[in-house]
Amino acid sequence: MGRRVLWVGRLALALSFGLAALIVLPVSSASSSTTPDVSFVSLPDYGGDVLVAPDSTVIALSTYDVTRVAVDGTVAVQRVASAGTVLTSMALDATGNLWLAASGAGGGKPELVRVSVGGAITRFPLPASAGSAHDIEVSSVGDVWFAPGGFLGLLGRLKTDGTFEMTNVPSASIPNNLVPDANGSMWFTTLVPPGIGRVRSSGEVTIFPLGGSQIRQAVMCMGPDGSCLLSSCYLRFPSSSVSFLY
Repeated sequence: MGRRVLWVGRLALALSFGLAALIVLPVSSASSSTTPDVSFVSLPDYGGDVLVAPDSTVIALSTYDVTRVAVDGTVAVQRVASAGTVLTSMALDATGNLWLAASGAGGGKPELVRVSVGGAITRFPLPASAGSAHDIEVSSVGDVWFAPGGFLGLLGRLKTDGTFEMTNVPSASIPNNLVPDANGSMWFTTLVPPGIGRVRSSGEVTIFPLGGSQIRQAVMCMGPDGSCLLSSCYLRFPSSSVSFLY
């Protein structure tokens, strides 16, 4: 009988001490009174995002590689970054393909990368107007959105027809923390001034100002009722969490 796995969120703390490792805990052990059967998986390099695929495979991002831990404990490492690029973020689409953003931090050309379920790699070099690619997410209609990082007031997307499109954000900010909703829109945070933004598949952009000092170390997700939920330790509110309904 196969076992399900979940991610225990201690990777960021471990990495801050130079320990590149993934921690996997079986759900059955987590719910019992016995000592949990925790698995420690070494990563090739410093890591970042961690995802769980529909088949319960745990996928961990490193600087140049993707590490997959199957439910039977099998570990597979795949080199994905091309020469001169660094992997910065990843997301899964509805068919199980893995999408990655790659910056040109090593002198290479920034690109988006698609890794199929079978491991085939397809590269999509970014247009010059995009600059770079950092945060990445796939919308419910299949568009692949990315934040160009240091570029102010821009979001990019690779549309389902294979063309790139850049969207101006009406705010002198750095969009980040992309989160898709069920209606094809993409939500994001803005740094200065602090706010939450929404860009529809039509390209229409709406900014909801928050009024705090800044948004850093933020976590954002969509609630089951369609709310956009944000928590940030830098927001100066009576509570550190806010939500917007649409």
